[in-house]
Amino acid sequence: MINSLEKDFYNFLWKSKRHKIKKNVAIQDYEDGGLKMINYADFITALKSSWVRRLLHSKAKWKNLLEVQLGFKMDLFWIYGIDFIEKTSENISNPFWSEVFQSWSAIYKVDKSKTPSHEPLWYNPKITVGGNSVLYKNYQNSQVIFINDLISEDGSFLSYDYIRNSLKVKTNFLEYTGLKKKQFQKIKSLPKIN
Repeated sequence: MINSLEKDFYNFLWKSKRHKIKKNVAIQDYEDGGLKMINYADFITALKSSWVRRLLHSKAKWKNLLEVQLGFKMDLFWIYGIDFIEKTSENISNPFWSEVFQSWSAIYKVDKSKTPSHEPLWYNPKITVGGNSVLYKNYQNSQVIFINDLISEDGSFLSYDYIRNSLKVKTNFLEYTGLKKKQFQKIKSLPKIN
């Protein structure tokens, strides 16, 4: 349907003749040689993803029904990474909500505003154990949510004692070492940990 709509717009623009410029050029700004045409696929993705905002701010009963179906509160969308969103879109049976979550995932992937240290720690594809993103509930329960929650002001990884005593995380040394050595070396903007 989107392709058909785009085809109609471009046929109107070029009076059903051969297109003078490529579509990916036509959507550029005037300064970049474009015509400021709308990229309809991106427009539809943005419209669908706007439902996530409604979900997060709504107090309506339909939100509660969706949360019961999903088995979690919508607030988790802000504290979990992209793997959580994609898993949610795959597991929900309602096609509308599946498309909403897929759209949110697409926008999340192109959002360059987050520095790696401000990304969610859990369900982050950059932080894996055995090739899968992880969730350590004991860390989450102690409000360790984002990568920077485990990084000190000087850029080094917080010590095992600090995490256990100051952050009150019930962790063991093996779990701590796994986070410290295996995962954070994959994030290039953070310092290498010896």
